[in-house]
Amino acid sequence: DSLVNCRKVFESMVKDVTSEDSMKNALRAFESLVPEGSKAEKLNELVRALSEFLHLARHPQLPHVEIKPADATLALHTAGAILSYLGSD
Repeated sequence: DSLVNCRKVFESMVKDVTSEDSMKNALRAFESLVPEGSKAEKLNELVRALSEFLHLARHPQLPHVEIKPADATLALHTAGAILSYLGSD
């Protein structure tokens, strides 16, 4: 559940910032939150890569991928750090 919810928090952030319900608008959301374009692009890449990791828990994978407590901890810490960064001035 932690991995799925961490992914949902980024989906919610994008929807809140862009008023559109699509992760295709993530770069636009980051650009509005982080004025430096190169930083926004790298954040978008970081979240995209993290989302692929988080997506492991969303659907059954073949071969099966076991999600462990350490995976949830990584997801929570990484998502929290990115959101904290986005919320800082």
